[in-house]
Amino acid sequence: MEELTLSPRAPARPAGNARPEPAARALPPVERFNGRAANDAEVEPVVLDDIPRWVVVVGGAVFAAALGALLGGALSV
Repeated sequence: MEELTLSPRAPARPAGNARPEPAARALPPVERFNGRAANDAEVEPVVLDDIPRWVVVVGGAVFAAALGALLGGALSV
């Protein structure tokens, strides 16, 4: 059987192109979500019955009308 000889001008694998060795062990798993609470205080439930819904609707409509009037007046100048 013939021996394989390489040319002295061209190395088989330059040192700069050497591939890194694989890791010896796997990395630990990463927890992307931490389910623990930020604090231990108990949260009180939100009570929405303090203001009637019709007050919120009417207030929002009045605010939107006033804002529209101001913006329309500013654009007309």
